[in-house]
Amino acid sequence: MKHGITSKFPLFTLTGCLLASPLLLAQPTPYPVTERAIPWQSAWQLTADQEGQWVMAWHGQRPELVLRTEGEAPITLISRDDMEQAPSGLGLVTTPEGAWVAYRNKQPERGVYLERHGPGGQLGPINLSEDALPLARLRLHAHGDEVRSIWYGERPSEQGGMEYHIHYRDILDDGTLREQQFNLLSGIYPVWLNDAQGNVAVFSWVVDDEQSTIQVRVRQEDGNFAPPVVIQDVTPQITIPFDAFVSGDRWFVYWIAQYGDGNEYLVEGAYSDDQGKTWDAFALESTRGLGVESLSVVGNGEQVTMALAVVDRHHPRRDFMTVKLVQSADNGKTWGELMPVRDEDQVGYARARAPKLALLPDDHVLLMWEDWREIRSRVRYSLSSDGGKHWDIVQDGRLPVGREHNVMVNLFANDIVVTDDRVILGLEFFDDAFSTKQLKVMTLTLEDLKTPDEDVKVSKDGLQERLDAYWKAMIEEDFRGAYNLFDPFYRARVPFSEHLKAMGRIQYETAETEAIESLGHVALSASTVTVSIPTFTSPAGATIESPTQTRTLTLRWVHVDGEWYVDYASEARGGVRFTRH
Repeated sequence: MKHGITSKFPLFTLTGCLLASPLLLAQPTPYPVTERAIPWQSAWQLTADQEGQWVMAWHGQRPELVLRTEGEAPITLISRDDMEQAPSGLGLVTTPEGAWVAYRNKQPERGVYLERHGPGGQLGPINLSEDALPLARLRLHAHGDEVRSIWYGERPSEQGGMEYHIHYRDILDDGTLREQQFNLLSGIYPVWLNDAQGNVAVFSWVVDDEQSTIQVRVRQEDGNFAPPVVIQDVTPQITIPFDAFVSGDRWFVYWIAQYGDGNEYLVEGAYSDDQGKTWDAFALESTRGLGVESLSVVGNGEQVTMALAVVDRHHPRRDFMTVKLVQSADNGKTWGELMPVRDEDQVGYARARAPKLALLPDDHVLLMWEDWREIRSRVRYSLSSDGGKHWDIVQDGRLPVGREHNVMVNLFANDIVVTDDRVILGLEFFDDAFSTKQLKVMTLTLEDLKTPDEDVKVSKDGLQERLDAYWKAMIEEDFRGAYNLFDPFYRARVPFSEHLKAMGRIQYETAETEAIESLGHVALSASTVTVSIPTFTSPAGATIESPTQTRTLTLRWVHVDGEWYVDYASEARGGVRFTRH
């Protein structure tokens, strides 16, 4: 067979090779928290207790709800056999008395329920929401001896307006429920901030007949909330991410505005230096027109860093997503341009998403994200020693999570927890069908993070042999042999018996390799093949004949688990592929 390297494939306008990181002699390893696989969409949260031990709560096989503390056995809050229960939504915090778990349930009556487990004994479930008709979006925060919660419900206020409203209530660590529940603002996004001084500010996107605004209500010293403050008029539609944070003594809120036909996105926000009384607006012009899947932000009172998962609709792959950074050196007054977190010329064939930022001791900043350059998803990270100004310790390093599974970052979980001496990461390990996952935690020190895992070295060596084996199997009608050369994600979703039923009538007679081109974990091969279709009778009774033809067929290949596989496109399913890079 003939083979060679050409530049005929438009996919590979990029050139270069992957470099290896230093070899590690010893590495932390992920610890399995869940005792069995749970559904792919199961929500979970992670925190640490007063001793610095990790605590995780998660929804398992519905309606299961489980709580686990490091070094202890899991506690089942709701059994998966109790089918009358229907928990959803999840909040988790810890106090000296134990771990507090919040969830929405429909039994014994619809409400937001809170329960405590730990040194102070068990409390609850306690219904926080009374008759607010809560939905699953809720948040929980602990400050001192107080556990605070917000959620949104569909009970209209007496003043009318939107059907949905943001509610607030708190409970003391000893189980004393504050009498008053506050119906604060209309809206569907429960957004708040809690600063180090104990202040609480609750934000909402408020829509009425005349205009859309971002509004805030701040809790006062007497426990009541001040009247709403209009922060800014906004476009008729906004979308998530919509959240708030604190950098130094400055409060921030941000959202995604939708301009034009609703598809021209822009990150907008405002900041306050007087605890929410007045606000100054800002916009990140470098994000205009980009879709934003998620956003994470940290600030130290001087440097503010945002990490965004963005989609550029002008990219050849319209759904292509990658991670960018945008920074402010004056605590959010002005912002720079978007910057890449990885070398897109080398790894831009694969997407990146779900960035998460965390402040570590001594002004270190950790950035981690989900990266698909290895075809199986992995977690990559960068580490800064100067508040995020420079990624001077690690830049685009590989987290040592193993090689066998698909490791993903959850957009909605609190998956980075920082204690005095450890960084605790919560990670999801998926099967190849992406239908179930296992939850694991990694505990690392700052020193651990300074040395990333070794990158996987990839060569196209062996690809010609795999290509020859594929065409040999197709010519000899060894369909099982060809099926075994398809990527593991396809084989995890489509059993051989189903694959065989979808096979066409084409017979392959000869095949010659014209070109092979590779970049990282992906490759393309071009082969000249002769094919024919045996004479057959159609359902209408017509005799169908097709003479022998010569065609050039291109196959896409992916390097997974140390071997090359065909990135299978299912014609029976409209050309869909099962890899996700």
